[in-house]
Amino acid sequence: AVVSTQSTGSGKPCINWKRTPLANTAAPNHFCQTPDGVNLRDKPFCFISETETEECDVPKCVWDMDCYSGIGVHYRGYKRGTENGKTCQNWNSDYPHPHGYHSPKYNWAGGGDHNRCRNPDG
Repeated sequence: AVVSTQSTGSGKPCINWKRTPLANTAAPNHFCQTPDGVNLRDKPFCFISETETEECDVPKCVWDMDCYSGIGVHYRGYKRGTENGKTCQNWNSDYPHPHGYHSPKYNWAGGGDHNRCRNPDG
């Protein structure tokens, strides 16, 4: 998840993820994230130097609960089905519906080897 916070809970500014060990999985920006998608950390975090991270002060509903705000772009809960009772497709699968969301470009969106609800289009 990428959230619209560019500083840590203690107020330190985030550096661009391109300068970090997670450059290949994180969106290239200065925002707090949980770039590993499925194996989410306790809270979104950012790098404050090329080797040091800090957690960000982000409301829990934004990043890790079965709740969402707006259209659910930052939803990281565990629901696996639609409101109509259909089971969601695994994000790493193109069956039965082909899609491009398993591309590394969408790692920020929380996809991966699971079928939990996500909204990568926003």
